Amino acid sequence: MLNDKKRRELLGLSLLALSVFTLLSLIPLSDNNGWFASGNIMGVLGRWFAAGAYGVFGIGALSIPIIFALTGSACFGWLAKETATHWSALAVGLSLLAPAVAALFTRGIGPDLLQPAVAGWIGITLTTPLVALLGRVGGSLALGFFTVAVFIATIRW
Repeated sequence: MLNDKKRRELLGLSLLALSVFTLLSLIPLSDNNGWFASGNIMGVLGRWFAAGAYGVFGIGALSIPIIFALTGSACFGWLAKETATHWSALAVGLSLLAPAVAALFTRGIGPDLLQPAVAGWIGITLTTPLVALLGRVGGSLALGFFTVAVFIATIRW
């Protein structure tokens, strides 16, 4: 039988492997010269993951490997559990707020500076009602307030 320490280490190893997989999956390939037939470093599954993650979270998808790495590090004891929890909560908050801020600069919500894909579904969904209710300036101020609140609530900044 495995004791608690070995189980935590196996969980940590799995989470670190997921972190590497998700990170490599999210790397965009502009020209792979035939090295990666699927168009993604991690193959077809990586391509599907990247499409889903970017489709939902937009730029916030980059926090997914960070969350896996933080929790995996905590399983090994490299980070204190409380520290990993606070930083993971910050990453989750930023994975929602970064796409929302990006959505302020997409067509239909604000100036057409960014493609809607940068904001993802979550960014457009969170920002559209804010801008409709508060206007662009009010929505920007609300998102700025939420961003500062996430930092204060998670890492006590």
